[in-house]
Amino acid sequence: MYMYVELTISLALFFYREVLYEDKSFDYCELAALVASKVYYHLGAYEDSLTFALGAGWFINLDTGNKKYQ
Repeated sequence: MYMYVELTISLALFFYREVLYEDKSFDYCELAALVASKVYYHLGAYEDSLTFALGAGWFINLDTGNKKYQ
């Protein structure tokens, strides 16, 4: 069962990363970066999470004092 969940998450991340985030003609590529950032964060992949958070533009407010992105 766990393998199917992991596979589903991997496919979703691939979709957000390769299809939506990197396609600059997609109007919501920053929102896709935010979603990918949050998923990577909860998976414990903090470097990938930070990379996508930086690509999320105005969706991420780094001035809030939130420990998540410090």
